[in-house]
Amino acid sequence: MLKGSWPALITPFKEDGGLCETSLEKFFSFHSQASSSGWVVLGSTAEALGLSIEERAVVLAYARKHLPADKVVVGISAATTAAVLLHAEQAKKMGFTYGLVATPHYFKPSQEELIAHYQEVCRVGGMKIIMYTVPSRTGVDFSDKTIISLAKEPNMIGIKDAGDDILRVSRLKAYLPKNFTYLSGDDESTLLRLFAGGDGVISVAANVVPDNMQALCNYALSESWQKARQENTSIQPVFDALRMGGNPGIIKFLVSHALDIPYIMRKPLLPYGSDVQKEVLISCKGMVK
Repeated sequence: MLKGSWPALITPFKEDGGLCETSLEKFFSFHSQASSSGWVVLGSTAEALGLSIEERAVVLAYARKHLPADKVVVGISAATTAAVLLHAEQAKKMGFTYGLVATPHYFKPSQEELIAHYQEVCRVGGMKIIMYTVPSRTGVDFSDKTIISLAKEPNMIGIKDAGDDILRVSRLKAYLPKNFTYLSGDDESTLLRLFAGGDGVISVAANVVPDNMQALCNYALSESWQKARQENTSIQPVFDALRMGGNPGIIKFLVSHALDIPYIMRKPLLPYGSDVQKEVLISCKGMVK
């Protein structure tokens, strides 16, 4: 099972909008020294939907250089099944085992269509798959029945849940395979989802506070709830800061501030101005140096 904290890593860019390989080197090296259970590359926080297949290969090469491949989940999401399978083929050829697949955006598929989509990815893609629901971005969510059905697929190993139904994990846990991983997709609800039976988090905040997010998960998974609550309280200023704007705009600023990495977004996204940046740092209260 994939337990604990899995930072959803950002993608650094240069002023001209291209990949910043110097920053990729620095960023992956920083995370290789952290205590995280593993890492997610090319997820939504990485602006992956805006990367070409060639740029994806560059990011994966740096991840392969610095991080153990068996502790990396590769975001292979796309709007169509064929595109997901293309991303899966690339990741598999580069030595990665785990793929994260969000519900297809824009098309708003039905539950029947979602099942067919994920079944084909599981049966053809050759990777271990984590399904990902983030209805605020894709406009569609899994029903409980669909999650239970897809969890039976041989290569379906877990779910990243960024939906609003925080207690869904407690309803479903008894109906899911014992080795099926239930990960929070929202930092602030991580402690509640862990208390309800979850296994960890794919975390935005862990880009800059990886050890704190891992400690939170470790305490909760060992049922040291008082320490888990204390750790959660200590990280709350970062959670508050992340709510001051969209993802990945705020977290990329914090990464830039902490690691001296250029604060560049790929259009149509734009960096936040100095007023927001100042408020974000005040909110963090020294958590991000």
